[in-house]
Amino acid sequence: LAAIVANFAFRRPANSGRNVAVIQIGYGCYALALLSALLIQDWRLFSLVFMFAAIGNAAVGSAAWNLLYAIAPAAERALYIGIVNSTLALPSLLPVVAGAALVFVDLRVLFLIGALLGMAAFAFSLRLRELHAQDQLALRAHSDPAVVEILREASNMADD
Repeated sequence: LAAIVANFAFRRPANSGRNVAVIQIGYGCYALALLSALLIQDWRLFSLVFMFAAIGNAAVGSAAWNLLYAIAPAAERALYIGIVNSTLALPSLLPVVAGAALVFVDLRVLFLIGALLGMAAFAFSLRLRELHAQDQLALRAHSDPAVVEILREASNMADD
């Protein structure tokens, strides 16, 4: 339910060229999910962990692909998508690694490491100002034919 509501909530900002802000919210929710997993003691409140994780997944999942589509040159978009999919294969193995590490490390230590990584991702996302500007430019390019023509001419000059 949280993922569905979050997808609807993030649709408008993402379509308005604020994908970077949506990604930042997502990374913040990832960190909150892991912090709450570490801190919540009452099993009745543990659903908050899954709620924060679902909101983070919805935010990052939708906005990151929107942003990639916005900044990737049209001719190289398939290459960009392939590189991102290949790159994301490594982090997708982290839950398996964490499960194997449970034999050697306490669960709370793993949650703490995850929370620190989530906070680091959020901190790094605050440095995405240039991507925000490119996202805004791509949004204007899709809505203003004059901007599309300027970008096409710039692309042709770069190819020459």
